[in-house]
Amino acid sequence: MFDSLKIGDLVKPDKDAKSQAGWNPQGELRIVSIIKGQRTGQLIMKALDERGYSYTGMNSCFEKVRK
Repeated sequence: MFDSLKIGDLVKPDKDAKSQAGWNPQGELRIVSIIKGQRTGQLIMKALDERGYSYTGMNSCFEKVRK
């Protein structure tokens, strides 16, 4: 779940986002931008994989990878 993700963190899509949105990132997936939605107030995050494909979702769509 969301536990203080920051720009540059290595993440993976949660299982719901991967199946419902059809996400299939290749290689490492890193957070590149975080903004707060004007109307919802929720955090909207954008992550890039190694191919340069972007994945955008709410804060609960990404899980931090622990090393």
